[in-house]
Formats: sequence, C-alpha cells, structure tokens
Amino acid sequence: MLLNILLALGITLAIETPIFMMLKKDNLKLFISISIFNAFSNILMNCLLSIIASPIFWTIFLVVYEILTFLFEAAFVCVVNKTKPYNTLWISFVANFTSLSFGLLVTIGLKTNIVGEYIVLGICYLFYLVLYILILIKYFKREEKKQV
Repeated sequence: MLLNILLALGITLAIETPIFMMLKKDNLKLFISISIFNAFSNILMNCLLSIIASPIFWTIFLVVYEILTFLFEAAFVCVVNKTKPYNTLWISFVANFTSLSFGLLVTIGLKTNIVGEYIVLGICYLFYLVLYILILIKYFKREEKKQV
C-alpha cells in the first residue's frame, strides 16, 4: 500500500507541478503551495481508495474526488498565489486529468511489475527534485539581484 501511495504521489507531483508552473513561471510560492496541496489531497484520496472494496464505488469515489480536487485546487491556487481564476481553473483541469490518466495507465500497466513501479517512482521523484532545484536557483538569483 505504501508503494502505491508513493507512486501515485510521485506521478501527481511530477506531472501537475510543471503544468501549474505555467501560471507563474519559476515562482517558488506557487511551486510550494501546489506541492503541499497535492501531497495532502493525493495521500488522502489514496488512503480512502484503499479501503473501498467495491469496484463500482471505487470508480465513483475516484471520479467525484478528482472533480472536487480540481475545483478546490484551482480555488486554493487562486487565493494563495493571486492568479486569474479562468486560467487557473483550466490549468487545474488539464493537470488533474493528465496525472489521473497517466497514473491509471501506469497502475494498470505495471500491476504485477514491481521493478517497473520502482523505476517510474524513481523517475517521477527525480524529475520533481530537479524541477525544485531549478526553481530554487532562479529564486535565489532574483533575490540576489534585488539586494544589489
């Protein structure tokens, strides 16, 4: 179960974060806020999904949760980062749809291949880490220019 949660979170962070960064390129506050929101919502969703036994209820819950997530995520990003509501709603939809689609494809495709899951897990977190480092570097360069 822990591997599934880490894999789902890694996919979500690696896909949604760069998509959301289109709102405010290289913005550390946006990066951190979207990461925190996704960590909370994704872990909660996957924990709740793990206790649902019926495939029908599992699917219904997933669809409803994803719709609510994309709406709340857009609202959260708008409020915290002062972005335009229409752009944020559209980007939230694209980000959530893309990460959900990719996550389901990986989960179905690698259901019995634990090595493949670990490879995808590593790639996702490595990509996310590199993105974070690049944003931090640009942030510190901007701060350094402000002080000069």
